[in-house]
Amino acid sequence: MASERRYIGELLAASGAFVGDHDDLVECLEQSAVGIHVVDRTGAIVWVNAALCAALGRDPDDCVGRHAAELHVEPEVFTDIWARLGAGEPVRGRPARLRGASGICDVVLSASAGRDPHGALVGARFCVRAPVGPADPAAAALVAAAPLGIVRAQLDGTVLAVNRALCDLLARPPRSSSATTCSRSPSPTIASSTRTSSPSCAPTRSAATRWPSG
Repeated sequence: MASERRYIGELLAASGAFVGDHDDLVECLEQSAVGIHVVDRTGAIVWVNAALCAALGRDPDDCVGRHAAELHVEPEVFTDIWARLGAGEPVRGRPARLRGASGICDVVLSASAGRDPHGALVGARFCVRAPVGPADPAAAALVAAAPLGIVRAQLDGTVLAVNRALCDLLARPPRSSSATTCSRSPSPTIASSTRTSSPSCAPTRSAATRWPSG
């Protein structure tokens, strides 16, 4: 529904995700390779994107409406994150274990608080990624040789690495493309010509996959 989509966009905008048209924001994050979920002021999940559903092996309807703590094997992790957001503290790179449909997913969470004009907490945006493991030389070589432009970036948009195809597209050397942000890119065609690589959240254990009772 349009009103529901507008509400999600307002929560995302309040969490600092984007300044602009809310529909554009929701559409952008729906296509993101990073798993994202949005909660309201009570901590209930109001929106999840396809990347998170794929990582957890769950449908959106299986997540939306539940309290976000139910996603966690250790609910106290969410409780602590929520308290930190309420106190105005940043939450970056917090290890957590989420309940996937076929097993437990070890992930790293980042969260941004959404606030109203008076500073009250109205919700939050959570980004989920897999822990960074040892570099895979074969995968790195594949990315480097790919004909498709690829950029690896942090959640705040800071570019960490780009491949040769992207540099050729922009006619810029790798060093000038790194340590900048995606939003500062001078070319409007980058978003449609590149993909952000993101590791999948593969279940690491087969236990505790069901939602907590009660």
